[in-house]
Amino acid sequence: MLDKKEEVEELEDHEIMERVLLRAELDKLVRQKEIKWQQKAKIRWRVEGENMTKFYHRVVNIRRKSNHLQNLLIEGEEESGEDKIKERIIKFYTDLFHDDGETRPELDGLEIGSISQQQSEFLERHNTEEEVFSTLKKMNGEKSPGPDGIPMKVY
Repeated sequence: MLDKKEEVEELEDHEIMERVLLRAELDKLVRQKEIKWQQKAKIRWRVEGENMTKFYHRVVNIRRKSNHLQNLLIEGEEESGEDKIKERIIKFYTDLFHDDGETRPELDGLEIGSISQQQSEFLERHNTEEEVFSTLKKMNGEKSPGPDGIPMKVY
């Protein structure tokens, strides 16, 4: 009714609001109806699902169609057909995870210095409780939280 009125004249603010509310209510009712039919179908499926009924075949075919890729758009090129789609997906992931050696740095000829025994022992020693508390006190409590989500200010 409001749609027809709008074709003839401009709607007032309260009429626009009323139409929005009515459409929201209609969407809600449609969704409730869909849920009702889904629930009925599940009940019927449990009762008749194992029998080779027309209902069983219809549900299976609908699920198969909804789980099937009809077309696939890759780099602006549309592919259809199960074999071609499967081939393109395999090629995509093969190319994605292909090791072409470009991302690995070469370490040949690179001289890496060693640390002394004393430095090694210092790095491998256990931290004392005083060192931990001293470090925590030096940290800015207003900075971003740690992995537990709690800012340093709490500690």
